[in-house]
Amino acid sequence: MRNKVAFIIHPLNVLDFRLKKFLYSPYEKQIDWLLQKLSPVFVKNVFSSLPVHSFMEIKGFKSLKGSVVDILGVMCPMFPDEIVRNKKKAYEKIKASVLHAIGKGANVIVLAGFTSILGNQGEEIREDIGKKREVVITSGNTLTSAICLKGIERAVKEFEFDIQSQTVAIVGATGDIGSVCAKILASKSKRIILSSRNLNVDNQLYNEIKNNLNRNVTIENDVRLAVSNADLVLVTTSSVFPLISFSDLKKNSIICDVSLPYNISKKDYESQNSIFVFDGGKARVPNIANLNSKKWIDFTNNFHSIPGCLLEGLILALENMKEDFSLGRGNITQEKIDLIYRLAVEHGFDVSEFAFHERFYSKNEMFLFKETLKER
Repeated sequence: MRNKVAFIIHPLNVLDFRLKKFLYSPYEKQIDWLLQKLSPVFVKNVFSSLPVHSFMEIKGFKSLKGSVVDILGVMCPMFPDEIVRNKKKAYEKIKASVLHAIGKGANVIVLAGFTSILGNQGEEIREDIGKKREVVITSGNTLTSAICLKGIERAVKEFEFDIQSQTVAIVGATGDIGSVCAKILASKSKRIILSSRNLNVDNQLYNEIKNNLNRNVTIENDVRLAVSNADLVLVTTSSVFPLISFSDLKKNSIICDVSLPYNISKKDYESQNSIFVFDGGKARVPNIANLNSKKWIDFTNNFHSIPGCLLEGLILALENMKEDFSLGRGNITQEKIDLIYRLAVEHGFDVSEFAFHERFYSKNEMFLFKETLKER
C-alpha cells in the first residue's frame, strides 16, 4: 500500500481567498457565486463556518525518481486572524483537519501556514492524537529553511553580492526558521541583526552567535530600524498584518520574504527596481509527465512552485520516512537541512525561480535589478 500525504492549508487573507477559489472544492461554485453577490468579508465569515473538507485528491503522483504516492488536500476553514480572536476554536479546527486526513487514509500530514504555529510546530497536535498513531506529522520547516537559504544563495550569486562584507537582518529571529537561518547566515556575513519583539541579550540564540560563532551580532526590537540598516534581509514571521513597508528598506538591498501572509506588501513596490524582494521558501515543481490533474496544475501555479513546507511532506512520503521530521521548535539542524534538500533534488524539485507575491520576474526585470543593484 503506497503512502498518502495530506496538505492541511487555509486561506491567508481575503485577497488570497478571492484569487484561489479553486482550492475550496466542493464549495467552489457556491463561494464564487457568493463573492459576485456579496462582500468578500461577509463571504469570508460564511466560509469560516464550513466543516473541514478535502479540496484535492491526486492518485499516483510519480516523482522523477520513480517513487509513487497519493496526495490529499485538506482545507482548514479558518483565516490567520481567527487564531488571534479565538485560539481554542482555531486549534479545534486544526485538530479536526488532522483527523479528517487520517480518516481519508493519510499517513504523512503537513501542518502548513498557521496550522503549525498555533500548535507549537505540530507538538500539541502530535500529543493530542497520540504518539503511537501510525502517522507522520511535520511542519515542513526544515525544507522551507533549506529552500530559503538556497534562494538567498542564488540571489547573492545573481546580483554579485559580497555577503561577507555586508549586514544581514533576520526578522522573526526567534522563530523556528528564523533561528536556524540566523546561525547559518551569521557564519557567512560581516554583521547580523536579530529582530524580534521580546529578544534581549539573555537569549540563547544571541549568545550562541556571539560566543560560539564569534560573530558581530546585535539586537534590534524595532523591525523598521533593523531592516533600514541591512543589506540583506530575511523576513520570517507569523504576523497577520505586514510589519514592513517599502519605505523602511535600505536602497540596493536584497529581501527574502518567507512569511505567509507576506510581510512586505505589493503597494509601491512593483514600480521600482532599487530593492529586490523575492518570495522565499518556494520550490520549483517538475512537470510530471503522468500527472495532468487540473487541480494540481492550479495548485502549483502552472507547475512553477510549491511551498517548501508542503514539499517536505511529499518527500517524506516518497522516501517512506517514518519520522516527524520537523516537529516542535529548535530541532532543525544543518544535517537535516542538507538531507531533506538532497532528497528533494533527487525527486526532481529545486529552488523556484524568483517571484514576488507569486508573480515571477521577467528576464528584463531581473536585468534592470542587476544593473541598479550594482550601485551599492
